[in-house]
Formats: sequence, structure tokens, C-alpha cells
Amino acid sequence: MRGMEGGWYAHLPGLQEPANYGTKFETGIYKEQVKSGYRLPLHPFALCFFKHYHMALRQLVPNGWRKLAGLIYLVQTLGYKPDATNL
Repeated sequence: MRGMEGGWYAHLPGLQEPANYGTKFETGIYKEQVKSGYRLPLHPFALCFFKHYHMALRQLVPNGWRKLAGLIYLVQTLGYKPDATNL
């Protein structure tokens, strides 16, 4: 996916191009990441998580997305707002 003036567009990688390939302005995602809870725009807690740990989106494996999405869901289900101030 690549950010452009006015929005985003998706690029499906070719057979010889891995999904985690990308330039400074691109990120690749796997189908499993979407199944695991990856959504755009990212939840504010997820943005803080990646900024705090200096990680790129493509560095989190599908199981990591499941855990992050599950944490956000659990905290919201319990009536709390996910807060990244204590990371």
C-alpha cells in the first residue's frame, strides 16, 4: 500500500516479490495479518505501540497482530480505553 495525495492504493506483489517488500512510503501486508486484526487506519494504541518500540508495521508477525488486536479488544470489552502511556 502506498500513501498518495487523496488516499491509499493497494499493490498486489508479484510471484517473485515478497509482501514485506517496500520503500520508505510503502508497506506490505499478508492475508494472515488482515485475518489477525490488521485494519487501516490503525487504532491509536497500535500507533503508539509501534512508535514506542521503533517498529515498522511489517515487523510484526501475524501472531503478534492477533495478540495486539486481542489486547485492544479485551481492554475495550472490559470498559476501559486502551492507553499507551504506560508502555
